[in-house]
Amino acid sequence: MSSHTASQRYLSTRGGSYDLSFEQVVLKGLASDGGLFIPEEIPTLPKDWASNWQHLSFEHLAYEIFSLYISPSEIPAADLKGIIHRSYSTFRVKDITPTVTLDEKNNIHLLELFHGPTFAFKDVALQFLGNLFEYFLVRRNENKTGRSREHLTVVGATSGDTGSAAIYGLRGKKDVSVFIMHPQGKVSAVQEAQMTTVMDANVHNLAVDGTFDDCQDFVKALFADPEINKTHRLAAVNSINWARILAQITYYFYSYFQLIRQPSFLPASTVRFVVPTGNFGDILAGYFAKRMGLPAEKLVVATNENDILHRFWQSGKYEKQPVHGKEAEGGIPEDGVKADEGGVKETLSPAMDILVSSNFERLLWFLAYEVYSTNSDAVSQRRAQAGDHVRSWLNDLKTEGGFRVDQQLLKAAQADFESYRVSDEETLETIKDTFASASSKGYVLDPHSAIGVHAAYRSAKVSTPPSTHHIALATAHPAKFSNAVERALSDENDHFQANILPDEFKGLEDKPRRVSHVRKADGWEGVRRVVIAEVEAELQAAEKAANSPSHSLLRLPNITRSSFFDFTNIKRRDVLPLPPTRTRQLETDTTTLLCPEATIQRTTLAIHAGGKLCTRHDPYGQALSKVDVLVLVYWMLFRTLNFINMYIRRQYLHEEGTLNHALTLVNDAGCFFQNTRQGRSLDVWATSYHTYISTVLSVPPPARSLWMCEAPRCVTITTVFSVPVTRSFFLGVKLLGASQPPPYSRTPTQL
Repeated sequence: MSSHTASQRYLSTRGGSYDLSFEQVVLKGLASDGGLFIPEEIPTLPKDWASNWQHLSFEHLAYEIFSLYISPSEIPAADLKGIIHRSYSTFRVKDITPTVTLDEKNNIHLLELFHGPTFAFKDVALQFLGNLFEYFLVRRNENKTGRSREHLTVVGATSGDTGSAAIYGLRGKKDVSVFIMHPQGKVSAVQEAQMTTVMDANVHNLAVDGTFDDCQDFVKALFADPEINKTHRLAAVNSINWARILAQITYYFYSYFQLIRQPSFLPASTVRFVVPTGNFGDILAGYFAKRMGLPAEKLVVATNENDILHRFWQSGKYEKQPVHGKEAEGGIPEDGVKADEGGVKETLSPAMDILVSSNFERLLWFLAYEVYSTNSDAVSQRRAQAGDHVRSWLNDLKTEGGFRVDQQLLKAAQADFESYRVSDEETLETIKDTFASASSKGYVLDPHSAIGVHAAYRSAKVSTPPSTHHIALATAHPAKFSNAVERALSDENDHFQANILPDEFKGLEDKPRRVSHVRKADGWEGVRRVVIAEVEAELQAAEKAANSPSHSLLRLPNITRSSFFDFTNIKRRDVLPLPPTRTRQLETDTTTLLCPEATIQRTTLAIHAGGKLCTRHDPYGQALSKVDVLVLVYWMLFRTLNFINMYIRRQYLHEEGTLNHALTLVNDAGCFFQNTRQGRSLDVWATSYHTYISTVLSVPPPARSLWMCEAPRCVTITTVFSVPVTRSFFLGVKLLGASQPPPYSRTPTQL
């Protein structure tokens, strides 16, 4: 009996691939026939989903939804929960994607999707995708060294937000190289700076002389090239990657649950989601949510002046259009330079300036599957017929510039969707009016979110019943598109600088940059040459580092039974070795320890499978506290292993009133530590010799910073392990080498 359901197996929209696993489609990205991966079935919701899910946190809700598409035989439940937690612990707010009311009288709400590391909605998906890549590679590279290790070459195109979100999700990941193409001069200044100021060795920015569609075509051409796919294992981060769509389904459910708890939502009320739409990935996630059973009356497509999708919903014709108007005259200055002769119009919402929406192909497959076959047809026959239709349409798009669907399919599309086109002038007016409105209390929209809000008001005028609520998706922080926002709020620039601009953006454009330039004439072959050369340079650097004498210092000694002290209350059966080449999730008992102040010379941190995490006495008989262990680990990593690349990145509190301290030892990884904005969360990555141990220490918030702990206190230590073991030995690590007490009076960010 199969361990997968139909919704946990995948096929290509063009009919060339069937019965693929989740791991296969995530790592492959694009099907070999050029199609996009979709689940063989869209799952239905559990019977009691509304009552059981409505009070779940964002993370727990994500787990419930992801589990419908990912078999536990591929990613065990505990591992999936860990991936989800790591993905969303980087967000700045507890709710991850909060919903706020913009206009109570007209039932207009805003789903804020910009609270991630790069201030854009794509963080929701790309933090998750980056951790998926890491999870699969760690598992595949067990017991492998050198060139035998699987290396992933991630290639993506961006109109602005995808690039920075992908880079922040993948920077520093072992065995991953990431190449992001953006159209030179056609992304905002902040977006470009976010991408090109990242100096991690595995991050490569390519500025292409062309449009976003040119970049996207280069990506597809690379994936269609069998040679580079064979030698460099290409993977996708654009919304063509199914995991991107899956991750975005969650916030449709989460915002619905937030809405129905409001007093203004009556039993007879309905809800529509309004989505600023470019590549069709975000609204496609809403389509999956609706098909699963989320009671959304309509999905509203909101386009800018690049309106290929709006024209489809009006006429049934999906067709590229030639350049005209402002673009023919040279473009407009705000957030871009000049439109391309290929037909992309330069607008104030550059992330939506695209000619063709890649994810639209996925919707076409489902429409064809439902419209052009009968229930009496075999499932395999219906799937093949749908694939034939999609392949024919996409071929016409490529050769003739467009295609038309019949009225039957158009009506099926109009049953779930409606569309609106929003001009630049309307975008600016919406930003200005929203800021000035008493009901929105000075709320500042970015231009893309303004398109959604404008479309929401237009939809509200024709919606029946009048009690319909509209949730518009706010896809980016206004500071990412400051030129357009300041133009709309020309009288309020001081307010923008003082109250809107995040600290993270101040001085960003002045930082050093690393970017390569690709001429349009070089084509995808030019990009191919750059990718091959840069990946080879990375691999050679890794081999050189592995063979250098100093690298041996990174390898901790093998752990043996003699490495452990004879801890009280730990029996020998508790420290039996785990089976090799296997992943286990172990939850230890909760132990309460007294936290005395101590001066430490050396210590051993022992982690026992199935037992307790114990920190007792060092060889000199000095008592060790939880704080001492954490500070000592930091001290030794920074002072003794200072040749390792260390850097700080933001890590935010996930649980309210909880400090999350994580000590992670990863096989042959570089080490870094993460500190929250408030200086309250430490995440240290070090190298170990054949083990991957993750220990999470959660303690109640103290009266003072733990890094300045002077008085004894009781703390609770909970350990959670996610352990791919590559050798049979006892779990643990012996840390030696501190010669003086660490500086307790400083936080890690000050050292």
